[in-house]
Amino acid sequence: MAIPLSSTQGQAALLVPPFAGCRLGPVHAGLREGVQGSQIGETPYHPLILFRMLLLVHLLKVSERAVEDLCTWFIPARLFAGLGALDEVSDHRTLSVFKRRLKLHAGIT
Repeated sequence: MAIPLSSTQGQAALLVPPFAGCRLGPVHAGLREGVQGSQIGETPYHPLILFRMLLLVHLLKVSERAVEDLCTWFIPARLFAGLGALDEVSDHRTLSVFKRRLKLHAGIT
């Protein structure tokens, strides 16, 4: 279960506090627009969690699949990404889609 964008339920189970006031700059608003208001599907992952997971991809020079496994089994990686003890880790496809949207929104090809 990811941190809900519109509510604060389940914060007691978090290992780290939610991202109060954290912003990714002007990119953050555009990314949140795409996930708010959807009435179908899973609860969206917080953009900052996905951004931190992509930062792990870059820092460790590994694939999205490797970061998915790392965040699933390695507690310090979960803490770095901002995931709580009971939160589900996003899959590699979600990370790839987020990276593509991030590049598109930032104008990087």
